Amino acid sequence: MNEIGVWLDYSGAKFISKTDGITEAIESSIVTRDRVDGEGKEGGQFGAGNYSNNEHRNNNRRSDEESAYLKSLIEKLKPFDHILLFGPSNAKVQLHNFIKENKAFDNKTVVVKPSDKMTENQLAAFVRDYFKEN
Repeated sequence: MNEIGVWLDYSGAKFISKTDGITEAIESSIVTRDRVDGEGKEGGQFGAGNYSNNEHRNNNRRSDEESAYLKSLIEKLKPFDHILLFGPSNAKVQLHNFIKENKAFDNKTVVVKPSDKMTENQLAAFVRDYFKEN
């Protein structure tokens, strides 16, 4: 059987085989805060309030980076028939939504499970135990 577990959050992903443990680790290129030393606050003050157009631009940039990261993970998941997605953040749910929209995954089993941060041994045990039960 072609099974893989993927622990992921927005900082990176770890692909875990039930027999070999972690087979691949991928870092995301999502920039959570891009600030230059000595930089002042964004925007300017006009009258009674501060105004900035940077928030909209930063949200769009982050959204684009997240999409690119998740799409790169989808490409690596295509060879697998049974996929377990788990991790502490909402990234696993977002990836699952991307997978549901992709026709290449129509006949594949994808399961989402919540989990906290884990050591490498705990990750391997989590995947091994899940696929042992199913």
